[in-house]
Parts: sequence; C-alpha cells; structure tokens
Amino acid sequence: MKEHGRIILMRHPQTEYNIEARLSGRIDVKLSELGIEQAKRAARAIVAWKPDRIITSPLSRAHAIADVAAKQLGLEAIEDDRVIEMDFGSMEGKRVADLPALGYPFPWRVVDGKSLPAPGAESYEDLIERARTFVDYAKGLEGKTVVVTHGGFTRAFMAAVYGIPVELFWDRVVANVSSHVFVSNGERLSLQTSGLAPSELERRAKTGFVPGKSPLADIETDDLIAKMS
Repeated sequence: MKEHGRIILMRHPQTEYNIEARLSGRIDVKLSELGIEQAKRAARAIVAWKPDRIITSPLSRAHAIADVAAKQLGLEAIEDDRVIEMDFGSMEGKRVADLPALGYPFPWRVVDGKSLPAPGAESYEDLIERARTFVDYAKGLEGKTVVVTHGGFTRAFMAAVYGIPVELFWDRVVANVSSHVFVSNGERLSLQTSGLAPSELERRAKTGFVPGKSPLADIETDDLIAKMS
C-alpha cells in the first residue's frame, strides 16, 4: 500500500518489578540496572530513526526513553494517556505467582468471550477499545512517529488493528525495549515488522527496513519478564 506514515511502538526498559515478576500497571516503578542501559540504547535507536514526533506514556519508565531521545532531536515528548499501561486494579504490585491464590490469575480468565478482571482493574475489552481510539488517531499521522508504551498496550494495539479476540490477544511476547513497526496509508495500519531490539532498529534506520524480518534472538529479556507490564 502507498505509505502515508510509519509508526513504531516501543516497550519501556526493564524495571525492578519486571525482575520480580510483579504487575506494575499504573505504578511508577524504577528501572533495573539493565533497564537503565536498555533506555540508553533505545534512545540512541530512536535518534537514528529521526522521527517527526515522539509520543509517550505518562509513566516514568516510558519517559526514560522518550525524554532523552526527544531532547537530542530537538523535540518535546508528547504525553498521551491513551498509551498508558493496563490498570491491574487491586492486583497491581502483586507477584504473578501469587495471583491464583488471590482468586484472580493473570492473564485474566476469559469465559464465553468475556474477560474477568480483578476488582478495579481494566478489562481486556476496555483496554482494546482504548487502544482502538489511538489506532484511529495514529493511522492519520504523516511522517514518522515513535510511541514509547507498555507490553499490555502494545498487545491491545495489535488486537485493535487486526481484530484479535480477547481469548488470544495477550498470547504474544513483547520484550522490554522491543519495537513493532506499522505503516499507514492514511486509512489503515499494517504491521511491517515486529520484535526489533534497539540495535536492529538502529541498524535498519541507517540501512533501510526489510519487511517481515524479526530478529527476536537479539532481544535481551526472557519470555517471563516479557509478559509483565
């Protein structure tokens, strides 16, 4: 399709809660030592890509990348509440391994096509609908856009683009500082490539993108951490 714009969704760096396998959600969690290094590499990759705008989740773990890259590019990172992480309600801060004993295992159970979130938590349906409003906005953006966001929101974004049902949409690895590249024709988005580590994103920014290639081996976080927010 004729390209109107290109959008990169990048997940935030590793946090202390990622290491502990806790649900962070809307909690502002500190980066781990590895996360601090990941943030530097991710910001460098964004700068190499030279976006026209950088949109960020309001949470500090996303700003850790967005603010550094924006400053070097002479831009201002744009906060957007729509790209914040999923709200885990009463389960925020809890270890994933402890959730079944509390009666709310995560990922949320889905019964008859409907998710069953913990008290005060965001349902899959609400998360995907929130992502859909951002998809409708993003597909009209011209030029190059970077969105620094979260694992849950990235999954919801893909679900909104492709109509993935609630039973399946969480079943995707979204590693820390991995990037997912979409192209737009102004009316719809298409996934060009997925799971790029910062080093690969930077390389492609300098040499050009190869549709369909996804070097997941270059990702530095394991699958368990990747499934946390």
